Amino acid sequence: MDDLIQAIKIYSSPRFEEDFVDRLNFQATTFIFFIATSAIFSQTFFGKPLQCWTPNQFRGGWDEYTNNYCLIENTYFVPYENRSLPQENKARDDAELQYYQVTDGISEHFQ
Repeated sequence: MDDLIQAIKIYSSPRFEEDFVDRLNFQATTFIFFIATSAIFSQTFFGKPLQCWTPNQFRGGWDEYTNNYCLIENTYFVPYENRSLPQENKARDDAELQYYQVTDGISEHFQ
């Protein structure tokens, strides 16, 4: 614990080769990015991470089930003009979005 406190003191003490802008850059900016990323990351795991479109007939549990399924199983990008998923498996696989489940975890890891 003393090592941690000592490291914080060394890190936060002013050095003579830097000015106010340098300190703001490596202290405040890092802190702001960490807080913003933590807020987004916590919303993914503790809030409502994804709201999928559901028909009006879906109520309560059905709506919640659909949102959980969308988060786990990926979604598709379908242009507004089409309004339906392609019937062929290859075309459907090409339209699948697979990136959003891990985006928050990756950005939190690199902070």
